[in-house]
Amino acid sequence: MNKYLPVYAVCALATAGLAGWFLSGTISLTNQSAQVIATQTAGYGSATYGGGGYGVVAADTGGSSGGGGSSSSGGGGSSRSSRNNSTDTEPDDTDEVPIETPTETQPAPVVSTVPAASGQLPVGATATDFTPRKNISFIQPEFNEVQDVQKLQRFLNAFEGESLVVDGVFDATDNEAVRRFQRKYSREILEVWNLSEPTGFVGITTRFKIQFLVNGQTAQCPVFIEFNGGLEGINVSPEVARTQELLRGLELYGGPINSTWDRNTHLAMVLFQETFREVMLDPWNITEGTGFKYKTTNKFMNYLAGCDTGSVFLEGVGEFEGI
Repeated sequence: MNKYLPVYAVCALATAGLAGWFLSGTISLTNQSAQVIATQTAGYGSATYGGGGYGVVAADTGGSSGGGGSSSSGGGGSSRSSRNNSTDTEPDDTDEVPIETPTETQPAPVVSTVPAASGQLPVGATATDFTPRKNISFIQPEFNEVQDVQKLQRFLNAFEGESLVVDGVFDATDNEAVRRFQRKYSREILEVWNLSEPTGFVGITTRFKIQFLVNGQTAQCPVFIEFNGGLEGINVSPEVARTQELLRGLELYGGPINSTWDRNTHLAMVLFQETFREVMLDPWNITEGTGFKYKTTNKFMNYLAGCDTGSVFLEGVGEFEGI
């Protein structure tokens, strides 16, 4: 008998065990890893963003406005692949989120899907009844959460005039309704990823557009107007608290809501800017988050709050329309 055979057998069993664990789909990702994989791939090509370290260095001159200038090391870069929208346009979202088995027996909230009046949410509803928290896939339905699909269906019925069955199952009819929605708002949903055709995958830009439309029913715009961070910004104010709440809602901030621009808030803002670099950093031609809440950062935060603030003038760059 080959004296090395037992060693080979042990190695083979260990390798098989690790592979089985990985492929089982039960891996629990950290918040940031889940954020990068789950929300940034978006189904529109494959875009991978920041994460990494938060070493803070001096702000870069000339770029210190935008996302605010360049002030953080680490964070990784961004890359895209030019996948088309033929048969399988979605990313592999098997590691999309820590997997939980949806409880299909839970009764859906009873909310109207007919808007009560212009500028108002449907009667008896709140914004959270219409805004899915996680990505929704037609190709990989096993990772969809029933409640998120129900929220999507209610949104499309109430805001887009669809007549979908609110059953929590993302079927072909729902998928086509999403494609119509993406085509209607292609600038904010598709063009961000240099795509011209809808995908039907409910990724980050689709969910943010839904959030914008739903929040816009009640938002008092603009929500974010201050310049915060550094030594010269307004660093203690109610708006700082609203900023902390928004960052916490995106699972990027775990500190207290204390209305004070402290180190935790700064680091969360750096991560926020690097995670959504296309709309906060790229317009200034900078690659690293600064932690300064300035023009493009305020504009994107207003978008998430449901406010369209129009174009802004970026010093040394020119007018920026954004989303």
